[in-house]
Amino acid sequence: MVIGAVVIKHQLCFSDRETVLQIREDPYCQHFVGLSGYQMDAPFAPSLFVEICKRMGQSVFEVFHGAVIDALVKYKGKKKPSHSESTR
Repeated sequence: MVIGAVVIKHQLCFSDRETVLQIREDPYCQHFVGLSGYQMDAPFAPSLFVEICKRMGQSVFEVFHGAVIDALVKYKGKKKPSHSESTR
């Protein structure tokens, strides 16, 4: 769930609080983070990002965080243009 939340956070450039609200409101985001069905309550508190950072340690969290961002950047670079983009 944490990895999915970090991906959502950085893909959409959200704060911790905005990320939790987006996951709470969007069934696709809920599925992405691994919830088995739609739920109306927030799946976790925004402070989870801070708690995970503390548990992992700052240096380990920064490596994890960097790996997620690097993977997103690579993914965006490899995406094929959509039909409308390729006909411009």
